Amino acid sequence: MDLYFSAAPGPSDWYIKWERCGGNRQSPINIDTTRVRERKYRTLKIEFDNSRGLVAGDLENNGNYPTFSVDKSKGTARLKGSRLTDTYVLKGFHVHFGCENDRGSEHTRNGRRYSDEVIRCYTRFLSKGEFLVIFLFRHSTTKENVILGRFANQLEKIKEVDQSTEIKKAIGITLMDLIPHKSRQRKTLILADYYYYKGSLTTPPCCENVSWFILKPRVPITDYELSQFRTLEGRYPKDPPAMCDNYRPLQPRNGRRVYSVTNLK
Repeated sequence: MDLYFSAAPGPSDWYIKWERCGGNRQSPINIDTTRVRERKYRTLKIEFDNSRGLVAGDLENNGNYPTFSVDKSKGTARLKGSRLTDTYVLKGFHVHFGCENDRGSEHTRNGRRYSDEVIRCYTRFLSKGEFLVIFLFRHSTTKENVILGRFANQLEKIKEVDQSTEIKKAIGITLMDLIPHKSRQRKTLILADYYYYKGSLTTPPCCENVSWFILKPRVPITDYELSQFRTLEGRYPKDPPAMCDNYRPLQPRNGRRVYSVTNLK
C-alpha cells in the first residue's frame, strides 16, 4: 500500500499512470450520517495470538507515511465475522496525519476531518487480491493513550526517509489497547459499532477490492503525540520536506451505500 507521489504531479492525476485511480468506487469518502442505512450483522471481532494483542515487527518511514509491518511469527491478529466469509490476517498498519489539528484523516464524518487516521490492513490467507481495512478516527485531546504514546516515542528513530527500526515485544505495543472497548477478554476484541462500505485502496494502484470497516469510537491523541508524527520527513516535494498532510482528497461516493452497523451476537 505504498504511495507513489513522485510518479505523477499529484493525487488528482494518479489516474494517468494508474487507471484504477479514476474508477467509480474510490476511497476515501465522506460519511454522511444522515444518509447511511442501518444494518445488523454477525459480530465483527479481532482475535489476537498474544495477550492484549502484543505485537512486534518493523517500523519504517517510506517517505509517505510511517508504516508498521507485523512479524507474524511473533504473533498477529485475525479479523472475522460481519459480512466476511473467511478469516483475514493482520499485515500491518500505517498512519495519515495533518500538519495542523483540524486535518489529517482521509475519511471525513459529516464533512469533518480529524487530526489523523490509522489504517490496518488485513489480507485473506493465500489471497493476493483482497484487502480488509479498519481505521480509527483520532481527535486532539489532553487525554493520553499510553500505547499510542509508546508508538510515538519510536518515531524519532525513523525521522528521515527510508529509515527503519525494530519494534520488539518489550516496547509493549498492544493493539487491543489502541481501540476503545469494554471487553474483559485478553485475546478477543468485539467491534460493535462501525460504518461499512465498499471502496478502494487510497494509494496507487487504487485497487477497488477493499471493504472498509470504519469504527465509530474515536481514540484520543495528544498534541505531544501529534508533534512526534510531524517531525517525520517525507518524500513528496515540499519545502521543508514534511510528511504531514499525507492524505488523499475525498472521492465521489457515486451512489454507493454506506451502512451503519450494530453487531448481532
